[in-house]
Amino acid sequence: MTARARAGMGVDGVWLPDSGKPSLVVGNFSGEPVSFFELLRGEIFVNRADVSGVALATHHPLTFGVRFCDADLDGRPDLMLVNGHIEPTIQSVHAGIPYEQSMTLLRGVPGKRFVRFRDVSRELGPDLVVPRVGRGLGLADLDGDGDLDVLATTNGGAPALLRCDLEGGSSRSLRVRVVGEPPATDALGARVTVQTGDRAQVQWVRTGSGYLVQSELTLTFGLGDGAPLSRVTVRWPGGRERTFDGVPPGALDARLD
Repeated sequence: MTARARAGMGVDGVWLPDSGKPSLVVGNFSGEPVSFFELLRGEIFVNRADVSGVALATHHPLTFGVRFCDADLDGRPDLMLVNGHIEPTIQSVHAGIPYEQSMTLLRGVPGKRFVRFRDVSRELGPDLVVPRVGRGLGLADLDGDGDLDVLATTNGGAPALLRCDLEGGSSRSLRVRVVGEPPATDALGARVTVQTGDRAQVQWVRTGSGYLVQSELTLTFGLGDGAPLSRVTVRWPGGRERTFDGVPPGALDARLD
């Protein structure tokens, strides 16, 4: 087994519902595609960036902020990336690599053997692909409509706030807020499993992921169109569990009592 050094920036992890395996993504330097590691067996992770389509879309940008999220609420994780070089005069050396770079959204699509991603950045309006010296990436439902909005910080400039307006967002998602016992009321480290039909999604409550940004603690699960009722199982950091049956799309406050 060999290893290759890369300039890892942001990092994020996800449990993929199609493969049932945990995966990791790491943002890298320009000329080093984003790494997409999928658990093979035991504690061995394999970089699937090439076969998943991640490498093709991320070879040139320098990626700082990375986050798995369900941007279209179809129940399958997508991958949001914030990019920007560190050298203002990089084009004097590499004419095809700009200092300011656009954001990237890779949509998760079904694959025959592996999870696959497709670059849909230029299909989602002009604001997403405005060149910026991107650094941090945060996600939150800022307008309460059930889908995730995006905050991207920049180097030496104002942050960019991009609002997502999906039709019927609140009817296609489940937003789970986990409440812990005092004094740890944020329930950091809690694991939430949402079973909808034959598909299970898993997320953890955590403070941050990536570079200098924290996303909201409430978890957003995409359910797709015409989603049936879900079964939600929460495992708190202390090991106690509680299951909520027949949960409709919308919002759930998960408490131990």
